[in-house]
Amino acid sequence: LPPTWRDSVVGTVAHARTTPNLVTNDVPLGDSTLVVAAKAAGSTRVAWAGFVVRPLPSLRNWQWIVTLLALATAGLVATTLYSVVTVQRGATALRKSLTALATDLTAPIPRPSVRELSSVADGIAKLAEALVHASRERERLQQKLAQQERLAALGRVAAGVAHEVRN
Repeated sequence: LPPTWRDSVVGTVAHARTTPNLVTNDVPLGDSTLVVAAKAAGSTRVAWAGFVVRPLPSLRNWQWIVTLLALATAGLVATTLYSVVTVQRGATALRKSLTALATDLTAPIPRPSVRELSSVADGIAKLAEALVHASRERERLQQKLAQQERLAALGRVAAGVAHEVRN
């Protein structure tokens, strides 16, 4: 009996003498585990067996693999959450600028850090600029039309006066 087993075996055998059931005991031995089982085999005899269970040689490799996979998963989750929050903030800023543009076409348009949202912001800015230009052009054309209508009315009055003078 190896000396490291002695206390575990003696304790398990002593416990097995007092009970009719099978008694088992697991004892750590460094990186291994000693499994001792004992059962009373009559009034004075006890049958026992002990076995050392060693970890698989590849267990350490699997532990490293699982740890690395867990860290990679945590990294992916953190990256995903960061991306969602960043896109959400950029989209919220663009929504606010669209609300402001509904009443004032010169309202500033933020440039989100997300490239796709930034290109959308550029498109919105170009659209707002085109609308401002079209609005100014419309006002200029309305003024020109009003001036031409006044000149046409003046021409009609002058033609009427000339007609009356000839008559």
